[in-house]
Amino acid sequence: MSKPSVKIASGISPLDDMYERPGFLFRRASQVLMHIAEQETARIGLTPPQHVCLIVLDRCKALDQIGLGKAIGVESRTIIRPPMEQMRV
Repeated sequence: MSKPSVKIASGISPLDDMYERPGFLFRRASQVLMHIAEQETARIGLTPPQHVCLIVLDRCKALDQIGLGKAIGVESRTIIRPPMEQMRV
């Protein structure tokens, strides 16, 4: 990860200390990985959660909505909720 190019008169970035904090680095790594996942899945017209659902369903063929929700760590009602575009008549 590259650091931002913010400099002050002393030549030290006011954000340098943040890049020494593990929590900040984990969060930034998560953001970078999510961005990569979004780019890669967009190539096939999916979102990362949709892609994960399809992978789990392919590997565990006999899952219902509750089982799928448990397998991927989301509530089953989140899985069955239709997107807002589909709800409009």
